[in-house]
Amino acid sequence: MSDAPVFPRESPAAGTLLSVVFILLAFTLFSAIVAWILHFTGTVEDVEVKRAIERVEFLHKVRSRDAAALNSYGLADPASGLARIPVPRAAELAVDRLKAKPIRPADLIPPPPPTTAPAPAAPLPTVTPAEKEGAPKAPKAT
Repeated sequence: MSDAPVFPRESPAAGTLLSVVFILLAFTLFSAIVAWILHFTGTVEDVEVKRAIERVEFLHKVRSRDAAALNSYGLADPASGLARIPVPRAAELAVDRLKAKPIRPADLIPPPPPTTAPAPAAPLPTVTPAEKEGAPKAPKAT
């Protein structure tokens, strides 16, 4: 035999076991770091939910203000004396005013006058002196 020293070989199971232990240790360390970060940052309030709630409250406020203005009497412009009345009452007044007007036929739209001029003729093609002599034509650009 040879004089080279013989080293004992490790079994493949020992390397696999060491890899599994290392992976579990890394996962546990990562989980601990994430838990620590979440513990100290506290709960995060969702900004979109807060904005949606504010928008709904603003919409209710605007709609109630508009409904009060549309269904009540008041001065729209005190300086000019312009008054505001409820929409149903304004509709009643408009119907009464329209009933008092006489009925008349609608204005007819006159038909367009007939055209007696002939359609314009198409322009005649022009021939250059080079084309008359039989020179080749240059291609047209499109």
